[in-house]
Amino acid sequence: MDKTNSQKQVIHSTIIQMLERMKVVDGEARFSIFMEMCEWLVEDIDLAGELFVPDWEKINEVES
Repeated sequence: MDKTNSQKQVIHSTIIQMLERMKVVDGEARFSIFMEMCEWLVEDIDLAGELFVPDWEKINEVES
């Protein structure tokens, strides 16, 4: 898997995990998650200051 596809897989996996989390949190937390995701769409983000933890087990399964 090339670097671009690997990056897309990490981004996709992270978004899916966040959306799954929204199913089980209360309304206030869901709103906070939603607003943070909306900020990603309209603001420039310094990725050096952000922490994302992908599900490496799923990513490694795809690569195998």
